[in-house]
Amino acid sequence: MKKFTLLLLLPAMIIMVGCKKKYSDINDALEALIKMQETYINAIQSAKSAEDVAKAINDYADSFTTLRPKIESFEGKYPELKESKEPPEELKDSFQKLEQSAMKLTLASRSISKDHISSPVVQKAIERLVKLSRPPESSAPAIAPGDADESLPIAPGQQ
Repeated sequence: MKKFTLLLLLPAMIIMVGCKKKYSDINDALEALIKMQETYINAIQSAKSAEDVAKAINDYADSFTTLRPKIESFEGKYPELKESKEPPEELKDSFQKLEQSAMKLTLASRSISKDHISSPVVQKAIERLVKLSRPPESSAPAIAPGDADESLPIAPGQQ
């Protein structure tokens, strides 16, 4: 009886493993990036001081530093994505969620008070995040929220 059950379960397990979606690793990375952005947004919105703002920015930068190598590996792993104007169907939902999260992040960044934004500790954290936002081989400036306020970068890697 055990052999019979094993024989029935084995094909089902093979099918489940074989059905792993092609871009599941990208979806996982995008989900992690969205969670990072949500954490940053919540920290910025609850910040009471310039130090709180700087901590939120630095924590976000630390998280991104950890995730960045994985994100950068996708260019070599999936060269077809670079040539495509639209994400594959499997990634559309994640990209839509990321876009919505990036808009919230932009709004949260813009909500930082002028007193806090001018603080040296916040400026130092912003400079660090801007530096991390640039592709390693590029000296191009990081994208800023709304393209109007260049002092606050949006999600690193979303150039």
